[in-house]
Amino acid sequence: MSLAKEKGLDLVVVNRNTYPPIAKILDWGKYQYQIQKSKKKSFRAEIKEIQLKIKIEEHDFQTKAKRAEKFLQKYGKIKVGVML
Repeated sequence: MSLAKEKGLDLVVVNRNTYPPIAKILDWGKYQYQIQKSKKKSFRAEIKEIQLKIKIEEHDFQTKAKRAEKFLQKYGKIKVGVML
């Protein structure tokens, strides 16, 4: 702990389930930022798919278009499939 205080960093326990527990000396704010950044990256990698049929009704098409717009805003990518 004294080593962490000397460097102006934090002592963070990474894994409590092992004996002895694993701890790292690091900047807590930077660590939290990296965790959030990695979660956002993995979340955005997902591509949503919307299936359309040739004989789709107007209202159903509008509903699917609204859902596609929401997916684009949230995920950034969508895949549209047209079934015969």
